[in-house]
Formats: sequence, C-alpha cells, structure tokens
Amino acid sequence: MTTKGLIGIKALDPDTVIDELEGKDEVVFVAKVDSLHDVVAFVEHENMKALSKFVFFTIRAIPGVKNTETTIMLDE
Repeated sequence: MTTKGLIGIKALDPDTVIDELEGKDEVVFVAKVDSLHDVVAFVEHENMKALSKFVFFTIRAIPGVKNTETTIMLDE
C-alpha cells in the first residue's frame, strides 16, 4: 500500500521551497499557487509514518516555511 499526501505550504519565499522539493524522489508534483497556500506538493511514501516524517523533517526544515497542511490519500 502507498500513502499519498497533498501538502499545502505557506512560505515566505515559495520559489525556495519549490527549488528544495523538486529534486526529491518522494515528490511527484510541486507548484506555486495563488490561493490559501503558496505552494502545493504531491508526495508519495510507503506508509503514513514515513509521509509524516517527510513533512515534519524535510518540508518544515526548509527556511521560510511557515505552515503546512496535509491531506492524506491511501492506495490499496
């Protein structure tokens, strides 16, 4: 089973966040948006724990990230 997450990111500098995430294997899609969030990323991981760790230790560690919001989708 794969766990997918749609991550909404509020950031001081959205371009820096996009540059940091573009090369990551877990990131399927990343884009700058003009809505509630500044950046959205579609991320895949083997389980929910690994996805949570990626959000908290990789995405939130990027300088300028103010907040993240995750929507989880499970594949069977």
